[in-house]
Amino acid sequence: MIKKTVHLHFPPEQARDAIIYRLVKEFDLVVNILQARIEPNEHGRALIELTGTRNDIQKGLQYLKGQHIEIDALSHEIRKNEDRCVHCGACVGVCPSGALAVDQDFQIVFNREQCVLCQACILACSFDAMEHSA
Repeated sequence: MIKKTVHLHFPPEQARDAIIYRLVKEFDLVVNILQARIEPNEHGRALIELTGTRNDIQKGLQYLKGQHIEIDALSHEIRKNEDRCVHCGACVGVCPSGALAVDQDFQIVFNREQCVLCQACILACSFDAMEHSA
């Protein structure tokens, strides 16, 4: 079993379809929805983690492409630039996974293993201390 995290971009006509259900039922994938915004008659997006065999994940991604859903594979990682961080905590409040926290010395700590690559911390940081690397 492997895991793959992807961003999905839905066209308006796909917003009401049971796409995640089909990934689970037809392709035997475990789907963890990390972040999503999908509304009827509007473009939608979702950050999902797929778990399954390499073959099943590939088949599931081909299905999504056939449904005119754009897929961005996340092959980068988020990192904390210690030299730029002023430990203001802005990133902690927006982190949905708990990868960023404040320790007992009021310092921001980053747990890379908990990061879901949503990039909310990058947008929240006024000091460019949170960044992504390819």
